[in-house]
This record gives sequence, structure tokens and C-alpha cells, in this order.
Amino acid sequence: MEDSKAINLLIAYDEVDHVNQLINLLRNAAYQVNSGVVDTAETLENLLTEPRGWDLAIIGNESSALPARAVTTAIREKNLDIPFILITQQPDPAAAVEGLRMGADYIVAMDEDQLFLAAVATTLKNLNHRRATKFWKKRYGETEARCEGLMDNSQDGIAMVQEGTYVYVNDRYARLFGYQSAEGMLLLPVIDTIAEQDQEKLLPYLKPLSTDTVVEATKTPVNGITPDQDVFKTTITISQVEYRGDPALQFLVAKELLNDSSASPAPAAGTSPLANVQTKKILDSIAKAILRASRTEERSLVAYIRLDQIKDIQQNSGTEYAEQVFTVVLGKVVEKLPGYQDMARFNEDSIVILFNSDNAAEISEQAELLYQDIAANTFEVGSESFALSISVCLSPVSERTSSAADCVNQCQQTIAEADRKGLLSGAGSRVLTMDSQPQGNIRSEKQVHDFARLLLEKRLIGIAFQPIAALHGEPNDFYEVLMRPKVDEYPPEIPKDFVARVFKTDVARDFDRWVILEAVKKLAERHKTRPNTKLFINLSAATLQDGNFTAWLKVALQATKASPSDIIFQLR
Repeated sequence: MEDSKAINLLIAYDEVDHVNQLINLLRNAAYQVNSGVVDTAETLENLLTEPRGWDLAIIGNESSALPARAVTTAIREKNLDIPFILITQQPDPAAAVEGLRMGADYIVAMDEDQLFLAAVATTLKNLNHRRATKFWKKRYGETEARCEGLMDNSQDGIAMVQEGTYVYVNDRYARLFGYQSAEGMLLLPVIDTIAEQDQEKLLPYLKPLSTDTVVEATKTPVNGITPDQDVFKTTITISQVEYRGDPALQFLVAKELLNDSSASPAPAAGTSPLANVQTKKILDSIAKAILRASRTEERSLVAYIRLDQIKDIQQNSGTEYAEQVFTVVLGKVVEKLPGYQDMARFNEDSIVILFNSDNAAEISEQAELLYQDIAANTFEVGSESFALSISVCLSPVSERTSSAADCVNQCQQTIAEADRKGLLSGAGSRVLTMDSQPQGNIRSEKQVHDFARLLLEKRLIGIAFQPIAALHGEPNDFYEVLMRPKVDEYPPEIPKDFVARVFKTDVARDFDRWVILEAVKKLAERHKTRPNTKLFINLSAATLQDGNFTAWLKVALQATKASPSDIIFQLR
């Protein structure tokens, strides 16, 4: 877009003559304008779903056909990154404040042509930057996924260590240290896998790392120790790398130093390989599905299946019986849910399946038949008989899925919440879907985001000034601006750290802007009686990374006639 200066321009503005004037301005400035005009809500819906996408919206503040807030709400509900410039009839501080609240990048009065062109140039520059950042983040994620796949299949034993803890281990490294699979070593302290006489030798490498000071690569002979306390000798090559965006140490044991026990073990006779816990394997598959969705918009579906009685069987009849029951149920799952892309045992009582399809209705029907089949039969294992049931949760996988682990965790939480509410205790369906749980657990980031957005739109938040004592006798009155929700009692599903989690999402930018606007308006009132008042306002990381914030702040301060010297920003 920067090279050709082509703009897909969405126009929601009644003043036809002025619209033509603005388009001519852009064309005279060498922009190639492809426009779409909004006159009804239906037209807006159709235009927002067009595949070409929109680079910029021009919205009239006093449009009679479709209010400006209706347009911005529709854009936000579709989670589209379409910056917009609000056009007002004349310079108006009140209209500017309202426009900033709606999320406008700029508020421009009619006939301010040069300001309009400057606003367009800056807005498109910021949009290009956001798109480039998103593109390279995807490419980086794809590269990391490929790299991790290569490490998984490497003939060398490889582990990643951060702050003295294993955060990644491939199977060959794990089996060298006496573990059956990589999952057994994840989050294990490195010191627990090194014999006591060599622990002091590795301590300098187990401290937090810095990108400023890089650890030099070195080969270190050590005595490793297995969970059975067997000691063995090996040599670890230690080097500093970057893993998932943070500095880490790579521990590498060359394939020549690995014994036969570190090769992939064959499954025991009569045992399905699927009966082994393979948490990392299925999470990797889901992560790849998320990446695929971000590139091609091809969606998938995750089915989380919990065998409800397995823990009771394990406790009352023993692990051997529990494993045999699990294997029998696993066979039923494979039979009744065909066409899956990947399947793995997630933990001792659950199976996770990834489908290369987002047809939730079809897969839900198959899962319902599976549940009925299992519930209708009695399973004979050894000398005992067991009546069994399963609980199933389906979760869509798309480009908006935050991570593979979050996807599975949300399924677990949905089933646990349904259990708590007694929804799984009757004779009804035990197949749940994330979309069918609007009252479900709000702990997912999307739910936190949506609830926060509701508070903001309904103005269910306020601000308070907390006095700050001057330590050096300054004559000024200092206050910290605090955000205070106006909700007497949150629903029980709201987590205790709700506010803290809000400021880790992108909606934090809107909260910060709203707090700034409200604070400077109250500051103007306070200055009438206390002219020495100064405010400390907290900013989130999302705002600091927002390329539009400085320009927005300048407009906000001009509109409210607030002095920049009376405001001190600090990192939240």
C-alpha cells in the first residue's frame, strides 16, 4: 500500500459534495482511491464482509443515515483493524472528545484540507506498521514451529532451559535422563537431573539470562542422574539462544553420546501407542492448526473427552485396571469419531482430538452417539465390571485462538463449570461446545476482553483521585488517578484478578484513553480552586506500543485545554 498509495476507503458520510472534495484531495496527493459508501446498516454489513478489506474509514459525526457510533460499533464487533477519521462540521471540543471515545484516530473539521491529508498519511503509516508487525509475528511463529519440529525429530538430545528450569525437552534427551517421554521433564529444575558433585559446576548457567550479556558456548562433562538415582556420564554443549521470544540456554547432547535406551521405544505388545500420554504432541498439532488458520483462514475443531470414572477406578481397583479401561474406551473413540487429523491422550483421564473441520454440529452429533454407546454398555475388565460415562467439550480453532494450551484449558474449565452447576449429572447431553456456553467461565482472555468492553461501553467505570504525599515539600497537590468499576457485585464467574487481566489485553488502550479524558476534564474543574494540582496517570503496555497514542494525546489535550505540564504518566 505504501508503494502504490492505493487506499480502500470506507465512507459513512452524508455530505456528498464534501466527500467528493476529500476524494479529489487524496487523488491529487497521488493516492489511488477505491471507495465504498455506507448508507444503511445492511450496506455496512455487506461492505465489512468484503474480502478486499478496508484501509481507512471516513465517518461523518452528524450523519443522518447511520450514526457514527453505529459504524464504529459494527467495525469493533467484527474485530477489524480499520482506522477512521471523524469529520465534524466545525471545530468542536465536545465532538472531539466524543470522537476520541469512539476510537477515532483523528477528528478533522470540514475544509481543513491540509490537516486531513496529514491525518490520512499518519494513519496509513501506522496501519502499515501494525500490518507489518502482525505479518512478521506470524512468520516468526511459523519459523519457531518448524524449528521445534526439527528439534523433536533431531538425533541429538536437545533441551531448552530458562531460569534453571527445563521449558522444552525432546524425547531423546528425556530418555537419556531416564524419562519415558519429554512431558515428564517439562518444568523440572535442571539441578534435579545433575549428580550432586557436578551441581556447583552448572549453577552459573542457571541464573536469569540477559540479551546484553551472552553466555559463551561451552562443552561441559557432567554426571547425570535418573529418577531411579542411577548416575551416568555425558557431555552437554551449552549455548545461549532465543526460545519463544526470550533468552534461553540450549543443552545439547550429541547423538554419538546417546545410548540405545534414548532411541524411540517400541510400544508394548497389545498396547495402542495412543494409550501413552502425549500432551506435547497434541498441543503442537493444535498450535500448527492455529498458524494454518492465521495464514489461510482454514478453521479446525478440538474435542476434549474426559473419562469420568477413571480416577475412581484407579483409586478403588488399581492403575492396571484403570489403564485397561482407558484402552477399551480409546478403541470406542477411534471407532465412533473417524476422520480426525490427530489424536492423543492428554493426561490420565482425557483424550484430545483435532479435526481438520469446523463443522461443530456434525462432530457434536458423532460425540453424542459415542457418549450414548459408552453409557449403554458395561465394560468387563478382568474380574470386574464397570459402568462408564464421558464428558465432551468442543472448541473451535481459528486465527483468534490465543494458544493451544488455552484452547484445551478452556475445554477443561467448561466441563468443570458444568460439573459444578450440575449440568452433567442428569440424563441429558454431556456434549458441550464453547459457543453454547455464553454463561460459562469468564477466565478466557476473550471473555475478559468482552466483559471489559461491556463495562466501558455502558460507562460502568469511574475514576478516583488518590492523594500522594509530597516528600520534599513541593507546593503542588499530587494525585494518582485510579480506575474504579461502578459495579456493586461482579458475577461469581469473574476472576479476582479481572482488572489486572484487562490491562494485558488490547482493550487496555481504550480504558487508558477513557481514563485520560475523564481525568483531564476533572482536572480543569479542580484547577478553579486548586491550580497547583498535578495528576499521575497509569498507562498500560498496550498504550505504550500504540503508534497512534501520541497524536491522539495531542488532540485530547488541545480539545480539553489541559496543560501537559500538569500530567505525569507512569507505567502500570
